[in-house]
Amino acid sequence: MNRFKSEAEEAFLNFSGEESYDGDDEDSYAGEDDESYDGDDDFYTGTAGLDKIDPNDRTLTFQIENKGAETRVAELFGAYKNLSSLNNGNHADLTVGLAESSYGQFLAETMSNPHLVKGLRYFVKNEIQLSNAMEMLEETSAGTTISKKYQPATKIDPRSFKNNILVDTGFTMPITGRHTLKVPVNAGEKVSIILTVSTRVDQAKTLEGKAVLAVAKKKKARRVR
Repeated sequence: MNRFKSEAEEAFLNFSGEESYDGDDEDSYAGEDDESYDGDDDFYTGTAGLDKIDPNDRTLTFQIENKGAETRVAELFGAYKNLSSLNNGNHADLTVGLAESSYGQFLAETMSNPHLVKGLRYFVKNEIQLSNAMEMLEETSAGTTISKKYQPATKIDPRSFKNNILVDTGFTMPITGRHTLKVPVNAGEKVSIILTVSTRVDQAKTLEGKAVLAVAKKKKARRVR
């Protein structure tokens, strides 16, 4: 648990949303394991005290729709303050859902079972939506708020022919009761944010005498021939 907490907090503090696509080929050989998500990871069970993540339980698909006439900022996560709020802390014009289950249930779960996500896919109806900067917040029990900006427009692959889809394998964020992802959504816009779970805590596993921490295996780099 302590290792997971340290990794999650370091990932949040070290994350920079200002890095732009540099054109490097992801297939090039670097001599070490490739830690970024590419959708084909195996599952790691080789370290004592760790469980594997169910291959059918790694994807979180959040769907946000703004039915209003002006831009609204949707808040994902932040269960400590949003779970008991009307519409989970969001404006009445906004609808937030989770394709895999109930968003409200997931929100409640994150208070005791934190997640670490690595890899983001962002689907929008209108490419103008990608110009809206997201914001990641961490609110501590001491009242301090740590904020990090994330600009989707700087992550667009110039080789892509689809301007309404963003894939960022470098995106990393902890999901706990005190972490929030703010997403401005334009009027009439509907977006989908797909996050890939890298590490997850399940406290209920203690009742079965099993490890509470589950992780996914990092994929090794491929050598260029």
